[in-house]
Amino acid sequence: MTRVVPKRASRRGKKQSGAGFRLSAGAWRAVGFVCLWSILLGGTVGGLHYLDTRVLTPAEPRACQLEWANLPDWLQSEESRWIMQGDDLSYGIVEYAALRPEDNFHNPDLCTRIATDLSGCPWVSEVRCVSKHLTREGEAVIRIDAGFRRPVALVEANFRVYAINNEGVRLPVEYDPAYVDRERNCVITGVTQPIPDLGEAWGGQDLAAGIQLAHYLTAAEHSGSLPFRTAIRAIDVSNHRPLNANLIIQLRHPDSYIIWGEPPGQEDDVEPDAEKKLASATAIYTANGGAFPIGETDLRSTDPDAGSVYVRSAN
Repeated sequence: MTRVVPKRASRRGKKQSGAGFRLSAGAWRAVGFVCLWSILLGGTVGGLHYLDTRVLTPAEPRACQLEWANLPDWLQSEESRWIMQGDDLSYGIVEYAALRPEDNFHNPDLCTRIATDLSGCPWVSEVRCVSKHLTREGEAVIRIDAGFRRPVALVEANFRVYAINNEGVRLPVEYDPAYVDRERNCVITGVTQPIPDLGEAWGGQDLAAGIQLAHYLTAAEHSGSLPFRTAIRAIDVSNHRPLNANLIIQLRHPDSYIIWGEPPGQEDDVEPDAEKKLASATAIYTANGGAFPIGETDLRSTDPDAGSVYVRSAN
């Protein structure tokens, strides 16, 4: 029986088979290049994922509270509380800057939005800065630094009264004249210019002159040098002329009034200055038992013989 012996591979064939898996230097460089790019690509993808989960994802909402910087004393008083907080008749300053339920402390546009809303408030003259702060206790604070318009008088027009500041800007206060406390508020009547929109200035030289007198009388009241404050009903500017202001103080008694003349600081030696007029009016009021005579009290000049203010009786 013939035995079949398997044929061995020749040494030459084995040598040739091993030579087929050897890579050239250029191929190795290509492999390395691909590996390097794979590593870089993987790192980039991982980094973007980190940013997405750690940085780009919005932070958890944080409740905020408002804080007012450099708030003037008059606005912190109890009698001005309604200006800040509002009442049944008008919105307060806080309501213009109020945070909304969807507001997030981390929103980069939050301060801009609050500043824009506040700029539309008639009580606010300017918004200097709105900034975000985290306190040591971890509280989120929106700090507001702004300028405000202080009411100095009420203007009576078209059977209504409107609050204004010292520049004549109309403020969000409007009443029926019958409900005005004239012992605590300076009322100006007789203006010629139309009623402006809220936050807009009420033009006219007549009103400007009336505001000057209202400001002077208010300062005198605060200093205790206006004993007849309760006798004043209104400042009438209806007789104002470009070269002759001729301001009149209407008194509570319907048959009595004071001709004041030029506004304080504009007498130009033609009339006694405001301090002398006030002293003369006080002397007459005191001498008459805490009242003014019936008729006209003219403070613009003095009687050269009697040395006193002209008082013209209604009779």
